[in-house]
Amino acid sequence: MHLVVGFARVMFAHFLAALYRSMRFNWIGRRVVRLCCAAFTAGAGLDDAAIEVVQGMGDDGIRLLKDESERRGERSVAALMLKMLRTADDV
Repeated sequence: MHLVVGFARVMFAHFLAALYRSMRFNWIGRRVVRLCCAAFTAGAGLDDAAIEVVQGMGDDGIRLLKDESERRGERSVAALMLKMLRTADDV
């Protein structure tokens, strides 16, 4: 059940990310990042899908993810996602 909910979160985040790219409302972008952070913990490949959604948002996605990690603290899921994004860009 946890995996199904995580999959639904990623799909909804993907839809909202497309909406964000066209409208550029920050509250939509923040919701996308929070959904991706929630789906990131589900496992079974959803972590990669969540990172892909954030990357698909471009520089705004990274900025919103940084804002979320600062808001939640350095031990949050958002901070872990940022570390994974940085290492993926370095490779």
